[in-house]
Amino acid sequence: MADYEQMEIDVRLESEKDLKTNVGKVIKFFYDKRRLEAEESGWPLKQVKSKHEGNSRNESPGRPGRG
Repeated sequence: MADYEQMEIDVRLESEKDLKTNVGKVIKFFYDKRRLEAEESGWPLKQVKSKHEGNSRNESPGRPGRG
C-alpha cells in the first residue's frame, strides 16, 4: 500500500476550463467601467472597510433599538 498514489484526471471541456477566467474578465471590465463613470460624475467608489461601516446609530446589526 506504500506505493499508492491518487491521480486526478480533468475531463472538463476547454470551454468549461476557460469559464472562470472569462467571468473574471467580464466582472473586472464592468467594475472598471463603473468606477470610471463614478469618478467622472463626482461620486467615486470607496472601499468598504467592514460590514458595520455606515451605521449612523450605535445599534447592534440585526437588533434594532438595542445599543
